[in-house]
Amino acid sequence: MSLTLANANRTISTIKNQVNNVTAIVISPFITFFTYLYCNRPDYKKIVIVITFSKSYSFELSIFSELELLPIFHGNQDMLNRGDSLFYIPYWTMVAVFMVMAVSVISIHKMTFIDGLVIVMVIALSMSSDMLFCKQFSLYYIVSVPYKAWYSFWSCLLVFPSLAITFLKLAPRSNLAVAFYVTFWTFALTLFEIFVVVPYRITMYPKWRIIPWSPIVYILAFTLVFVYHTFLEKKIALKDTRSSK
Repeated sequence: MSLTLANANRTISTIKNQVNNVTAIVISPFITFFTYLYCNRPDYKKIVIVITFSKSYSFELSIFSELELLPIFHGNQDMLNRGDSLFYIPYWTMVAVFMVMAVSVISIHKMTFIDGLVIVMVIALSMSSDMLFCKQFSLYYIVSVPYKAWYSFWSCLLVFPSLAITFLKLAPRSNLAVAFYVTFWTFALTLFEIFVVVPYRITMYPKWRIIPWSPIVYILAFTLVFVYHTFLEKKIALKDTRSSK
């Protein structure tokens, strides 16, 4: 039996019991229109509407037919994998922005040998943590499950190093200023996740919770990057002093 407008309205009533009223009001007209327009057809005998409203502020609406996916989603085997492609535009736009930031900063503050060592460390740690959190525990995945390894690789190679070098080149020197600086970056990237990464499906969070885990990770990561960079500077400076004598 195909879904009718009455069926759609009953579905919406069920949805209202699962998500907050504001969200239900916003999505109800869309669901009513969609189910009435596409589902009231004899060749689609059953439609399942799955609503997920997770604590990571992500909202996914997945619509499947028992025979095949609706034509509007033709070519997408899973709506949760909206970026079921090697070239998901929002992701690569984000990469481009971060790389432009890094190149701009490097053009003003020249990159040093120590910066290169830190970047190598960032790439190694990023790949190790991604292997653990993404591949092993499936806490998150970037863009889509089929291509999560592809996007994780480029994130570790381009995104995290770009952020690290931008962070380092603009970092102040005093400890107090660095503390505020790390807090600012943590706050900014957490907001970026909530208002850009999640809405544009750049990263999906099946188990990860942005609050509180992302701020904690940012604080630890930026602190480690700064401390390691400072340690290398002092060690190499000491070595140069001794060699000059």
